[in-house]
Amino acid sequence: MVEYRLAEMKRRMAAIGLVAAALIGAFGCGRSSPTEPAVVRVTTLAVGQRVTIATGLVLSFHRVVSDSRCPVEVTCVWEGEVTLGLTLSGATGEEAFTLSDHAPKRVVSGHSFTLLAVDPLPRLSAIPEDAYRATIQVD
Repeated sequence: MVEYRLAEMKRRMAAIGLVAAALIGAFGCGRSSPTEPAVVRVTTLAVGQRVTIATGLVLSFHRVVSDSRCPVEVTCVWEGEVTLGLTLSGATGEEAFTLSDHAPKRVVSGHSFTLLAVDPLPRLSAIPEDAYRATIQVD
């Protein structure tokens, strides 16, 4: 269980570092164009939220498919898994896909999506779906 907590803490610290690097890159370069929206590299979405990741491409977090992660108050034999349902919409249509903490990377329509973190951590009580936040890196 201690190893699981350490791994979770390392994963969160890596996510924070990526968010900081993305913010520095987005605001520190001064290379924005008034006609094109900025490309999102790391984003945190709630269920039902959408974000433009590139011109004409929208990423939507539409549901939590499953969450069997071990509650923080419990010692588990298996750490569990969380799986999220997402959709990429563009000029060519929509493509639904999933990301999970055990299969965190997926390439969809030429874009790479990596699940960095899912919050909140599970507790003994159920997590309401609207409380979930997914931090995703887009390459």
